[in-house]
Amino acid sequence: MSTEAEIRLEIEDMDQREADAMLRADLEALDSIWDEKLIAYSTANLYAGKQVLLEYIKKGGLRLKSHTRRTVQVVFDRDEAISIGLENSEIAGAGTGTLLLCSYMNVWTRRADGWKLRARYVGRVSGTPAESPPKQ
Repeated sequence: MSTEAEIRLEIEDMDQREADAMLRADLEALDSIWDEKLIAYSTANLYAGKQVLLEYIKKGGLRLKSHTRRTVQVVFDRDEAISIGLENSEIAGAGTGTLLLCSYMNVWTRRADGWKLRARYVGRVSGTPAESPPKQ
């Protein structure tokens, strides 16, 4: 049985692995990290399951120029864990240059083959064009 500190580290590591896979649009990694029953939802009132998201990424619908994630808190109970934190992303492709600051909540489930992302919520905090001059 893992200790509380070990589980927190495992979840923080999974958060980072998923963020890195999103940045690289690594479909194989995302397929292994995401649970078959994944549901993702955003404040833009968009939601999708695993296969829809994988296909969207495969077609280039979501490309990131940069993407960083900072896990702020992890809570867990046995085989379920929730992580919350902040993300900074720069969109590539159709939304090139848009910088996004978002908050997130990930729900992780421990399966026989490890932790899987079961549910995800992303809330946009702010977004600005990357090329905009600084405010004075």
